[in-house]
Amino acid sequence: MKKVYESDEFELYMDESIEILSNAIIENTLEKFELFRRIFKQDKLIKSKVVIFGDLDEFRKDACKQRKIESIPEYSRGWFKKSENASFLCIDKIPLFETKLFYQRIGCVAHECFHNFYRHYYYGDDRITWFDEGLAQYFSGEFEHYNDEDWCSLFKFYKSNSHYFGNINEKINGTNEVADENIFKRTGVFEGYAASVLAIKYLVDVYGESYVFSLMFNNDEIRKIGNNILSTISEYYDKLYNVEMSK
Repeated sequence: MKKVYESDEFELYMDESIEILSNAIIENTLEKFELFRRIFKQDKLIKSKVVIFGDLDEFRKDACKQRKIESIPEYSRGWFKKSENASFLCIDKIPLFETKLFYQRIGCVAHECFHNFYRHYYYGDDRITWFDEGLAQYFSGEFEHYNDEDWCSLFKFYKSNSHYFGNINEKINGTNEVADENIFKRTGVFEGYAASVLAIKYLVDVYGESYVFSLMFNNDEIRKIGNNILSTISEYYDKLYNVEMSK
């Protein structure tokens, strides 16, 4: 593991196997930090530490060892250590340059740092999973190169791979002990990450970024929106993209 960058606001460690992505990750992160300072009204953001593994097995072993647990969710590629204000991530495949996957990978540090800032500056222990995950994806740069066709494909993926809709406020991360109707992400059951970013895109499209930024600091209102957001986005994107699929 090698330190590839350090400033007053974040330090970055990466496996040498994926170091080729370091410049793009750093450039995107610094750009997004300008936005985050405005969102959280800070001249300087609290310092974050980010460690990126290049091997999934090593990432899993390290996560289990540090957290003193036997396993992590199969889909997990990141976790947060509050005592160090540190995020631990995995990029186990180097994507082709300037593809959608490339932008999602280089946005991973900004994504995790956003979680840190949102937790530190506002919600503390009162996290609303879908809203936090949606914001982190949308404003980290992971989806900023998506066009209408890409968003339509993501919506179709979400609809065809989600079968327990209900109230997204009640969905939580976890492994086998979480029931299907309550799980945030489980293959073939519910795609919470796709639902989250689609929800944020809907709110931005309909109400604007300023509304979303102000909404961030009102958990009561976020939960009210979350009560019906899944049916709202289904109706919105069905009509927008003329998609007819069974729910």
